[in-house]
Amino acid sequence: MNPPRSIRRTRSGFSLVELVLACALLAILLAAGRGAIGLANRAARSSALEGSMALGAALNDITADVGCATQILTSTATSIGVLVPDRNGDGEDESIEYSWSGTSGAPLLRSVNGSAAETIVPSVRTFTIDSTQQTITIPDTSAKVTERLVGGNSTTSSLRTSTISATNFRAASFIPANLGTGATSWNLTRVRVMVRQNAPIMGSFAVQVQTTNAQVPSGVILGEVTIAESDISSTFAWKDITFSSITNLSTVTPLAIVVKRLSPAIEPCDVQATGSGGAVVAGNAYFSSSNSGSSWTTVSGEDLIYGVYGTPNAPTPTTTATGLRSMRITAESAAGVALHINVPIANIPQVQ
Repeated sequence: MNPPRSIRRTRSGFSLVELVLACALLAILLAAGRGAIGLANRAARSSALEGSMALGAALNDITADVGCATQILTSTATSIGVLVPDRNGDGEDESIEYSWSGTSGAPLLRSVNGSAAETIVPSVRTFTIDSTQQTITIPDTSAKVTERLVGGNSTTSSLRTSTISATNFRAASFIPANLGTGATSWNLTRVRVMVRQNAPIMGSFAVQVQTTNAQVPSGVILGEVTIAESDISSTFAWKDITFSSITNLSTVTPLAIVVKRLSPAIEPCDVQATGSGGAVVAGNAYFSSSNSGSSWTTVSGEDLIYGVYGTPNAPTPTTTATGLRSMRITAESAAGVALHINVPIANIPQVQ
């Protein structure tokens, strides 16, 4: 009789339940992995996009600042400094500088009015400025036009006194001088005469600027100012009279200063002259009229004490300088996005 055989049960694989559970777990792990990779990719793309957008915004700022610049302070292959009109209300222009160190991955920096540089793009692969320049002509701002004495006489020796009356007028003519080299014309701004009151105090007198015929007053009035006798001193003193519309006068043609009575004054003032000799100042001549200016007689050996002031007109002096004609910026963001921009130059600012 054979002994009973033992029965062995051999396991040949995973059960269906186990396989289902394993697949479910694997799916979860794969999903989680894909999510993590997606998040990483999105973060990388977001960072790259932000860097590229920051670089684009910086190039726009540079374009705007260079476009309105009045002066180029610095200009290299990796930096640009400009002077722009006042932006903070302090009445002073603003200096702005953009710079990059030249090292790939270094930040693009901006400094305003010499302050510490701030980072405007955290990382830049490349940043290159190409510019062209040209010679420009600019006004010489150091040349300033100032009022100056162009005619008259202030000698105080051998003084003479003449009273202005209904018929008795006085006049002095002069050839303009001291206008400076290059003056093409001049503007009369002020006349001063040495006068005093003549009692009784009433009425007024006039100071005229007239053209001349051979230095004699012609009767053609370029300007006239009325002065009340009460507005002058009882003793001889300078009286200044301002003229605002006598302009573009010849630099070589004589003019006359006429002092005349105005009704109803009887004798509205006295004028002072010098008897130290004829033509004390080159080009001066002194005249009297006994018929209210209808005709004039030369007063020999005397000159009216007076002064004429004016400003010369001359072409504005210019000088040459170097100006920025064009600029092109090529830059690459940390993500490898290349940007190119041609900066429009409107006014060709001067390069220091």
